[in-house]
Amino acid sequence: MPANNATRQASFVSQAHQLTAAWDQDVAQGVPAASLVPLRQQLTASPYQTAPASSSVWNSNGGSRLLTSLTDQTTIAWIAAVDASRQRASAVLDRWTAVVTQYASYVPGDATNAAAAWPAQLAAAYAPAEIDKLGTSWSTTVDAVQQTASVNRAHGVVLQPYSSVSQLISVADGAAATARADGLNDPDVPALLSALQAAAAGGGFPEAAIRALQSPLRTLRELINQENGVAAALAGLQRDIGAAAALNTTNAASFPAQYGDIAAAFHAASDSPSLGAVAARIAALDSTVNADPAANGCGRGAAGGKVITISLSQQRVVFSQDGCTVRTSLVTTGRDQLRTPTGTFHIFSKATHFTFISPWPKGSPFYYYPSVANYAMGFAGGGYYIHDAPWEPDSAFGPGSQNSSNASHGCVHIESSVMPWLYGWADMGTTVVITG
Repeated sequence: MPANNATRQASFVSQAHQLTAAWDQDVAQGVPAASLVPLRQQLTASPYQTAPASSSVWNSNGGSRLLTSLTDQTTIAWIAAVDASRQRASAVLDRWTAVVTQYASYVPGDATNAAAAWPAQLAAAYAPAEIDKLGTSWSTTVDAVQQTASVNRAHGVVLQPYSSVSQLISVADGAAATARADGLNDPDVPALLSALQAAAAGGGFPEAAIRALQSPLRTLRELINQENGVAAALAGLQRDIGAAAALNTTNAASFPAQYGDIAAAFHAASDSPSLGAVAARIAALDSTVNADPAANGCGRGAAGGKVITISLSQQRVVFSQDGCTVRTSLVTTGRDQLRTPTGTFHIFSKATHFTFISPWPKGSPFYYYPSVANYAMGFAGGGYYIHDAPWEPDSAFGPGSQNSSNASHGCVHIESSVMPWLYGWADMGTTVVITG
C-alpha cells in the first residue's frame, strides 16, 4: 500500500468532517436544511467514505475533486439562501412603502424615522437567519403602524404625529427632561404636560389638552433638534481642527483656543437665537480651518502628483496633489495579526461592486462571508485594497478602530461618504504612502 494513500485517506476524512460541520453551521445561520441534503447524500454515497487506505480509489486525487465540488455547491446554497431572505425582507420594505403611501401623514413620525434605518440594517446583515429576523421584526412594525394609522385616520388628526395619548405624554416628558438636562429654555411644556396627564387620567379623549400641548412641544423638539445639529457641527469642527493639526497647517496652533470659546458658548446657549449664533461661529471657523494653507509647500509649485498618505497610528488619510492637501478623512485599517503593511505603493487596479472572498476557511477566526464593496482599489499584492465598507458606519472610523470588530484583514476601509469621490479622483498609479 503506497504511503501517500493513507495520507490521502486521512486528509479526505478530515476535510469531510470540516465540511459536515460547516453545513451544520450554515443551517444554524438560516440556510434551508433541504438545500444541503443533496450535498450530504453525495458525500455519504462517495466511495471515499468507506474505502480502506489500501483501496485503489486513493491512487488518484484522493477525493479532492469531490470535496472541491461540494464546497462550491455549499457557497452557492449560502448565496441562494441569502438572496431568498433578502427578497423576503425587501418585500416587507415594499409593504412599508405602500402603507406610507396609503396613510401618508397618519403614519407616526417616530415609526417613519425608525423605518428609515431599515435599508442600512438590511445591507449590513449577512446571514439568512439574521435577515429573516429583521424582516419579521419589520413586518410586526408594519402591521402595528398600519392598524394605528387606520385608527388615526378614522378619528382625525388631533394626535398626529403621535399614535396615542401615552406616546404623546412619553415624548413630551422626554423632551422636557432633555431640555432640563441641556439647560434649554422650556417655559410651557412642563405645565401643559401635567394638564394633559390629569385630563387623560379623568377618562375620555383629552382633545383640548392635546391641542394645547402640541405646538409648544413641537417648538421644543425643534429647539432640541437645533441643539443636536449644532453639537454635530461642533464635533465636525473638532475633527477638522484635528486634521489641521495632523497636517501642521499654517494656523493650526491657534484653532484649539478658538474652538474652546465656541464650545463654551454652545454649552451656555439656551434658546434658538443663541444656538444660531453659535452655529454661525462654527461655520466661520470651520471655513477658516479648511482654507488654511498647509506648511508643506502647498501653493508654491510643489511637484509630486497625487498622493494618498495613510497614518496607521492616527487612522487618518490625507489626499494631496502637488504638495497641496485636497481632502482628509478617517480610516479603519488591519486588525491585530493582520495589520496593514507600511511603505510606498501604487494603485494598480480599480473595480466597482467588488466581492471579497475569505482566503481563510470557515472555523478560522479570520473567516468572513463574501462581502461586496462598492469601490475597491488594489495597492499591494496579496489582496490589499483601499475600499469602502458598507457594513461599517462612518461614525466607527478613526483612532482605535483598527482594534475593533470593524477592523479589516489588512485592507484600508474608507468612509462610504468619501469613497465615491476618491475612486474618481485617484488615477491608476497614484502613490500610496502608509506610515506606522
